[in-house]
Amino acid sequence: MDRFVNFLYLHEYQRHIEAEVSDIAHAENKPDSPYIDITSDMKSVRFDLEMLSFAEFLEYPALIDAAYVKLVEQLLFKGDSPPTAMKGFVEWIYGAGKICEDKEGSLKQLIVAATFVHGRKSWEQDQRDEFFGLVQHQESFVKDMAAATLALQQAGESS
Repeated sequence: MDRFVNFLYLHEYQRHIEAEVSDIAHAENKPDSPYIDITSDMKSVRFDLEMLSFAEFLEYPALIDAAYVKLVEQLLFKGDSPPTAMKGFVEWIYGAGKICEDKEGSLKQLIVAATFVHGRKSWEQDQRDEFFGLVQHQESFVKDMAAATLALQQAGESS
């Protein structure tokens, strides 16, 4: 809730914020118990997916966009993700542990793009093989990767 209040005022949310709801002077209903941040050990991508899920629930397009931008930053531009981490991300987007509705399929496109980025930028062949071994049961993801691979190959032939 703290991040949502932060978003309302600043039009962005942060993973870690200084003030807590219990410290906001004008809050009508303050929690009686001390604040416990249950997200402190959560992976950043999972946290952003949870924010996106909350935004979907609220039907709040600006928060959906903000969370999506954070996911793009996490998955495409910050560091490299090992195959086991990427497998977890695929599960959160495609699998039984799916966190968001993703009605438009934007997250699916993002995780496919992120797989290409990490596969080319930082993984050796054995890591690529490991990743595909870990996600082969996610048929929809495998089909999306195959379609994206074919599209890239066709784009390369036409240029």
